[in-house]
Amino acid sequence: MQPYLAHRERPLRVCSVHYDARMVDATLEQIECEMDKVHPFEMIRLASIADEKFHPCDLLVLIGHQTPEEHLLTWVKNLAVRLADHIWVPTLIIGDLQARATGQLVEFAIESNWYFDVLDRHHLSSLAIRMANLIRIHDHLQELHRYASQLEQLERKTQAQQQRVEMLMQQRQNGPSKDVATSQIEPAQ
Repeated sequence: MQPYLAHRERPLRVCSVHYDARMVDATLEQIECEMDKVHPFEMIRLASIADEKFHPCDLLVLIGHQTPEEHLLTWVKNLAVRLADHIWVPTLIIGDLQARATGQLVEFAIESNWYFDVLDRHHLSSLAIRMANLIRIHDHLQELHRYASQLEQLERKTQAQQQRVEMLMQQRQNGPSKDVATSQIEPAQ
């Protein structure tokens, strides 16, 4: 990961939103410690995704390990709606989900256009690899966005050239205009 990270234009920014920032516990400290071990990311704590510091964000981490399961599902789904304009920001959700809730999230993940992963607070050993995978997804989404933008520019240029060719063909079929014919006949002085 080091050579890849060394060639970036700016440091990777990982933004985190804590569901209930008033609550502090050993798990939160462990989560933050594990995140610090992954890479010296620029870590930004946000009160919400409406925070001005949200942009640019390469990875969003939602910390909801103390949140009741039914509230966590609702929070995640509502957040996805608010992130609809920012689907290129993948999200790692730290929360405890049972099989039923996980099944509902699977359906939601398939239906939505949002990349996210859920990590149980009791299995933080996979935090680094999950963060790395989501950051790579972010880069691929950015690359696709650049390709789409370049294709759009090429299509506009192609259309402009096609219109120019059609105009020249039309002029050719109609014969030379009077100005063009006169300029070709008159001797140069």
